[in-house]
Amino acid sequence: MPVTTCPRCRHVNPDYAVFCHFDGVVLQAQQSVAVLRLPREFKFPSGRRCNTFDELAQGCQEEWASARNLLMRDEFANFFRLCKRDDLVRAANDAKAQTNPDIALMTFLESLPGIRTQTPKVDLNPRRIILGKVSVGETRTVPLTITNQGQGLLQGTISVTAGQEWLSLSDAKPVHELEVSTPREQTLKLTITPRGVPAGQNHVARLTVVTNGGVVEVPLGMELVAQPFAKAPFQGARAQRELAEKMHKQPKMAAPILESGEVQRWFTLNGWPYPIHGAPIKGLGAVAQFFEGLGVSTPPSVELSKKELRLVCRYRETARAEVILRTNSRKWVYANLSSDSPWLKLPNTQVAGPKKVPILIEIDTNQWNLGPKGEGTLTVEANGGKKLTLKVIVEVQGAPPATRPSTPVTPPTPISTSTTPVSYQPPPATKPVPPAPATKPVPPVPTPISAGPPPATPAPSPAIKPGPPPPPTPAPSIEAPSPVESTGELKYVPAFATIVLVCLILRLLMVPVVDLFGRTSVGTSAADKLLGAEAESNGEYGHLGGWLQLPWLPILASSDNDAKLPADVFRSGSKAQISRAEFGHYFISYFIRWFLLRTWWIGAIIGALLVWRQGGSTPDLPWGVVAGAAAGFAVAATIAAFFLVVELVPHLLWHLMIGPHGGVGYLFLWVAFAVASWLIVGVGLGAVVPLIAPLRWLVVDPLQRLLAGGFTLCGMTAQGEYWSPD
Repeated sequence: MPVTTCPRCRHVNPDYAVFCHFDGVVLQAQQSVAVLRLPREFKFPSGRRCNTFDELAQGCQEEWASARNLLMRDEFANFFRLCKRDDLVRAANDAKAQTNPDIALMTFLESLPGIRTQTPKVDLNPRRIILGKVSVGETRTVPLTITNQGQGLLQGTISVTAGQEWLSLSDAKPVHELEVSTPREQTLKLTITPRGVPAGQNHVARLTVVTNGGVVEVPLGMELVAQPFAKAPFQGARAQRELAEKMHKQPKMAAPILESGEVQRWFTLNGWPYPIHGAPIKGLGAVAQFFEGLGVSTPPSVELSKKELRLVCRYRETARAEVILRTNSRKWVYANLSSDSPWLKLPNTQVAGPKKVPILIEIDTNQWNLGPKGEGTLTVEANGGKKLTLKVIVEVQGAPPATRPSTPVTPPTPISTSTTPVSYQPPPATKPVPPAPATKPVPPVPTPISAGPPPATPAPSPAIKPGPPPPPTPAPSIEAPSPVESTGELKYVPAFATIVLVCLILRLLMVPVVDLFGRTSVGTSAADKLLGAEAESNGEYGHLGGWLQLPWLPILASSDNDAKLPADVFRSGSKAQISRAEFGHYFISYFIRWFLLRTWWIGAIIGALLVWRQGGSTPDLPWGVVAGAAAGFAVAATIAAFFLVVELVPHLLWHLMIGPHGGVGYLFLWVAFAVASWLIVGVGLGAVVPLIAPLRWLVVDPLQRLLAGGFTLCGMTAQGEYWSPD
């Protein structure tokens, strides 16, 4: 390496030394110009030529971006390697190891020999930025001035090294790094947009300026204020716990707001993680789920009323069962439900209720392919994310053989031959059918099943003479499925009583609707149609009970087109005659229309109530009203037609015993006749309808559930459980 000799003390110094290390004499002034010259000319990509180290350093400062790229591409290292300056090659490689290219170039320039007087110097205004309180959604702009206090061109970069999620170097779009290039001053606009940043906290960001005139850092700080909750009645809440306290006072108002997503959107706006993971619960259970996820309430300890459920049903029929999700604490329980088998269906995939809630299960044997027996698993994800499982074992009577194994089939283990008379041990993949109840004996032959209870002791092999049977090992008790667990066995008495009670109630409800007003109005409309004019209101038919003067059995049941009715019943003094068959035809059609138009709205109300009870939100209510109204039209028309058919029974008795006599007294007698007749019809239907499976599912079961719900609502839980068909 070349050296420099001090002209005064004659000590040797490095060639890049400016002053003598021993007496401080200026060395560069004594050197010849050849010492500071580059061994060969360096040329920049712009065409700029450098012959001395000072010219090279000045060129790097003025063409900062180009010099930075040359350093990172090893152009300087290769140049000095050709110049036989290994010290500068090592300096270039060491500088390149810096993570920041600007800092790398500054480090390299400091290692070059020569005297550089025209150097830039960076300064910033302000050096510290305190924003104070900033609201979520607010946007602020702060100017930042970069000043060159030295000489030459100040070049480098300014970057956001902390707080990039809310700090930008441009007000047009998020920019986190910009070039610095100015001989005197450069002004930037810092944009603060705190979106997605957790509110209610202090946040700090940092700007780093790296130039050929130095490195400067600028800290920024702000206090982010949450956006208040805007939805009534919880408006004004600025913190998560404050919102929870307001919801605790009005939980019924909180449930629809949680379901609508307003709370989740408020959390997202304020940058808070939403505490509910997985499927959100509907209804008041959503409030309990929200409180538990937020940490303001401890999840209760929950359990299922049964760990295993055994059901018996016939093939192509549907079995229904119920288990209870419960807790001992006075809190709401909720759960999301799922099953691992297509035949194990869940009418409701979510349940919620105070302290305990029923979980309804349906076994759809139309999708059954497991043979005589099989099993599935119900998964219950309850409070606090606790997962419970229920094993469901089903025996399907009359099912075809299994089309696929429900569990992996294990190859049979070879059985060693022994002369000892022992009981035959079947292969592991074969399981014998457990003994059935005494009322349904089955042959003790091992039968492969896909799933079921532990196997009973098999019968001895025919090749071995059996001795006295050993004492039977107590097997797990398999109770016959109770009415609550399966519909395979009919709860006949409640079903019979339900039909009788419904017939009686229906006829009593029809007394003021039909007997007092409906028949008079409908009959008058039918007479108007045939007479071509409005019947007089003071006619005998228009009086209370006056409709009993007509022979209703022939009117409703006969098709004799020649039979006539006197018109003076409807219009006093009229000598005209009207066709009895036509009058009956118009009466039936007008009656169904009259009844339908006056009762369809009940279905709309029930539809809205069912949607609300199932946890539906306010936007769901119109759909419940529409669906209920459509069902109301269908049910009302069906009831009206059914009423006319069944009403033939009291008309027959009246025709045989009383005859056509009208008046108030006869009206009360007719009511007694009608109620008694419907009671007889109800007894007949109650004895037959529950035994017909389709009618039981479509008619009896829904009516039983309705009555059971009424008992439960009145606090008579035992009667409700007894009356329930499940």
